[in-house]
Amino acid sequence: MLAYSHRRRAHGACIFVLAASAAVLAPCASAHDFCVADAAGLQQALAAVSDGGAFVDEDSTIRVVAGSYATGAATGDAPFTSVAMRTTHALAIEGGYDTGCTQRAFPAAATVLDGQEATGVMVLGRPNGALAVSHLTFTRGNADVGVGLQVNYDLSPARPVSIDHVIVRDNHASGMSAGGLYAVGSAPAANAVAVLLDASLISGNSGRSGGGAYVMANQGVAAVTFTTIVGNSSTVNGDGLLCAHGPGSTCYLRGVVAWGNDTSSVHFISYRDNIGVCNDIDLRTGYPFYGEADNRSVDPGFVGPANGDYHLRGDSPLLRACPWPAYGATDLDDRPYPSSGLADPSFGAYGDTVFADGSEP
Repeated sequence: MLAYSHRRRAHGACIFVLAASAAVLAPCASAHDFCVADAAGLQQALAAVSDGGAFVDEDSTIRVVAGSYATGAATGDAPFTSVAMRTTHALAIEGGYDTGCTQRAFPAAATVLDGQEATGVMVLGRPNGALAVSHLTFTRGNADVGVGLQVNYDLSPARPVSIDHVIVRDNHASGMSAGGLYAVGSAPAANAVAVLLDASLISGNSGRSGGGAYVMANQGVAAVTFTTIVGNSSTVNGDGLLCAHGPGSTCYLRGVVAWGNDTSSVHFISYRDNIGVCNDIDLRTGYPFYGEADNRSVDPGFVGPANGDYHLRGDSPLLRACPWPAYGATDLDDRPYPSSGLADPSFGAYGDTVFADGSEP
C-alpha cells in the first residue's frame, strides 16, 4: 500500500500528504503476459495491446529480456509504439528479465532501447488505461518531442502513469518540448499520484522546453522522487526538469538531485502547490516552492560525472542524509533501501554506495 503521511522526523510536522492506491499506480493482475527477446517481438507485443490488437481490452504485461533493442526495420523506422485510445485496461512494460522471463534479474542499465539517433525511442498513448514502465534504458533518440520516452503526448489522460527504475540519456528533441521524457497523467483525487517518476536517471538530453524531462498532472500529483537529473539542456526553459500541473493539483519533488543542467535544473510553470522536500537543486526557475523542507544546494559529489557515473562518493554530503523515507523499496541499481527506505536514504537515484569509489563515509 502506498498511502501514508510523509513526516519530517526531526520536527514531527507533516507538511504534505501524498496518498495513492497501489491499484491506481500500477496495472491490475495481468490477463495476458508477453515475453519478448528481440526488437521485432517487442513491437509485435506493443501492437497486440494497441487499437485493433488482439489483447487491447485485457490488462497486459510486456516483459522484456535484458539486452539491446534498436528501432529500424523491426519498427518500420519509427519508435517502439503502442496507442490504445479507448481501452480502460492497464499496460505494464518491464525490462530486466532473464531468458524465458522467469524472473526480473537485471537493473535498468541491462535493457537498452536505442533510437540509433534516427527515431524516437518509445511512444505510448493510453489515456483511459493506467500505464507503468520500469527497468528500461531509453537512449539515442532523435525526433520531435518526448524522444526517449513519450507518454500521452497531446492527449487528455484520465488515468495515472507510473515510471520507475528507468535511465533516459542522450536523446535530442528538435520540436516543441522534452528531449528525454514526456509524461502526462491524471488521478481521481487531488492528493493521488497522476504521474510518478521514481528511482531514475535523466542525463545528457536536450530539447526546447524540459530538456531532460517534462512531467504534468492534469489532476492530482506529478511526483518526482529519488531521481538524478544531470547534464541536460534546453533552448527555452527547464533544462533538467519541467514540472506542470492543472488547477488544484501539485508538483511534488522528494529526494531529487538536479544539478549541472545548463542554465536551470528545475522549472515550475504552474503557480502555487509546488512542494519540495529533501532535494539538492543548483538552480530553480519559474514559480517557487510553495512549501519545502530539507532542501539543499551543494555539490552532490558524484563518483565519475565525466564518465556518466552518478553514484555518490563516500564523502558526498548527500549520502544517507535524507530525513524522509524513500518512495519505493529499491534504488536504480535494485539495491533495497535500509528498512524499506525508512532509515535516511541518500539523495538521488542511487542509494548507499559505500566502497563504490574505494572510500568509506
